[in-house]
Amino acid sequence: MPIVAVSAQQEMVQDKMQAIILCAGMGTRISKSIEYRPKCMLYIGESTIMEHQIRILKSYLNQPPLIVVGYKQDMIIESLKDEDVEFVENPEYATTNILTSLWYAFRKKEIQDTVMCLPGDLIFDDKIIMDLLGTEGGITIAVQERQCDDEAVKVLVENDAVVAIGKELKAENVLFEFLGLFKIDKEFVPVIRNEIDGIIASGNNNAYMFTAIQHVIDKGVKVGYVDIGESPWEEVDYPEDYTRAKEKFKRFKWRN
Repeated sequence: MPIVAVSAQQEMVQDKMQAIILCAGMGTRISKSIEYRPKCMLYIGESTIMEHQIRILKSYLNQPPLIVVGYKQDMIIESLKDEDVEFVENPEYATTNILTSLWYAFRKKEIQDTVMCLPGDLIFDDKIIMDLLGTEGGITIAVQERQCDDEAVKVLVENDAVVAIGKELKAENVLFEFLGLFKIDKEFVPVIRNEIDGIIASGNNNAYMFTAIQHVIDKGVKVGYVDIGESPWEEVDYPEDYTRAKEKFKRFKWRN
């Protein structure tokens, strides 16, 4: 079973939580079709993906989100000039992957609070944040039961814990896909941070987020999960993802 939501927490604003949004990447698989804009700057309805994310996060958090930028960062920073946010640069954005961006975030700020981490190209139902905030314990990832393709980050679970996560898992052996969105309780932030330090120090600059999660699982750390059910979401990697995202959220009723 997944980690059970704690309903009392769902009504509370989390004043000791740091949100980190990772949007330094170039988005090479879609960049030509979107005129080389950063993916977080794509419009879903009347707002960009980034604007949707910030609005949702600010409904639940009491401190500014930390946004990791790199590719065309001036465009992103200018678009958010009126928002209460913090920025950190990944100067290696052209040659590294998303885990390096999180490494730069941890280097920029000594985070001692619970962390909510998400990629900048993820559009999602705001209920998913509430589901994650309503969980207790350690590290919790957001997943959805669905048919997984080769590109999906697949998740294998046993009882109430994740036992394997990665793209290389056989689709027939898994039920869930990882959204890229996860929460780290403050006591476990040093665990993830140390693991990321080790991965980067080894020279693996192209590691994904799930790489660090699998590493801590292999070391005996329990990673929980919350099944988001039918809540809509889309990670925009390819042109067809963007088409689906616009269609999914065309008439969506946002809670916040």
